[in-house]
Amino acid sequence: MHTVYRGIHLLRDGTEAFPEILSCIKQASKSIVINMFIWRGDQIGSAIAEAVLEAADRGVKIDIIKDRYGICCEYGEEDQTSMFHPVPTAYETAQIRTLEFLYNRDLLGKEITGIPNPLALRMRSHPNITVRSDTIRKDHSKFYLFDDEILIFGGINIEDKENGSDRLGRTYRDYMVKVCGTEAVSAFKAHRSGCKDKRTSIFAQNIKAPVRQFEVKDAYLDLIRNAEKELTILMAYFSPVPEFMHEIEQASLRGVNVRILIPGHANFNDSSNHYTVNQLYNFGQKHRTSISVYRSPDMTHTKLVRSEKTICLGSCNITKNAFDTLDELNLIVPVDNSEFTEQVIESSEQIIQNASKVTCSEELEYDHFLSRLERTVL
Repeated sequence: MHTVYRGIHLLRDGTEAFPEILSCIKQASKSIVINMFIWRGDQIGSAIAEAVLEAADRGVKIDIIKDRYGICCEYGEEDQTSMFHPVPTAYETAQIRTLEFLYNRDLLGKEITGIPNPLALRMRSHPNITVRSDTIRKDHSKFYLFDDEILIFGGINIEDKENGSDRLGRTYRDYMVKVCGTEAVSAFKAHRSGCKDKRTSIFAQNIKAPVRQFEVKDAYLDLIRNAEKELTILMAYFSPVPEFMHEIEQASLRGVNVRILIPGHANFNDSSNHYTVNQLYNFGQKHRTSISVYRSPDMTHTKLVRSEKTICLGSCNITKNAFDTLDELNLIVPVDNSEFTEQVIESSEQIIQNASKVTCSEELEYDHFLSRLERTVL
């Protein structure tokens, strides 16, 4: 195990991640970087904003990179608030209305816009805070850097639903990873700038600039191809990307025990999820291979692929959009006897144990029109 892998810890769900993030903000003495896809103006969003302002008041230099691309999700569901984007454009409004119509019709047209968040105004005007939030970067990664000594990254956005349950009562399950040490942070920053050291890097990223690197798809596929005994996939949004369908089917044909878990009812992409696992389930039934499908009662927002050899988790879903368009950030590490590995295996097994195993394809019904639309767009 190389040096940058020694100080690594799993943060399960927002209930573990947000207290750790707030603690790191409060302890930071020099610098903080926050790169975020969704940042709502709700309770947890306000708590982090207030902690950031307190850090800035004591002299910490803070750089916030908030992707405007997330505005449609911010206004299209939940409390329909956005920390940094009070005025959607006409095009964004059309996208928001589409999301509301397809997934949250009771919210259709009810979003309140045009009123700047007071905390956002204070952050924008603070001399120690730089806010970059006006650009559509299509950066789906979520990470924090503290004093160039601690990196926290994964799949959790800044919003209340990640800290418990959403407005429909679905518990959100997700992961962040805390990596400690200047060597680890330096390796991350070098990788982020396009200077990857293949000997030591624990990161797989999709990034368009400064150097175009789209690595997560290959990391996932290599993991699946090299699986010999078991393959476990916990995926929030799962589309039938041809290479993945083929490699998962091939893994099952060579005797790998394949288990796939999706949310029983996802907030987005639900029909595509069910279409995808339906295809794989039916393949397993036809060829008498071990492909088991599970539907979680929770909104499992996790993006995790693991075999008996390797773990890969982070922000990247298995969708065409994630692989071809979005910036993403994942961790990729070997399975060993470390506490981190044990935590990942224990946690993911618990999620599967709490889920329902599919026993017939009728349990995976989906809207055919919506499935085609999601597979085309997402």
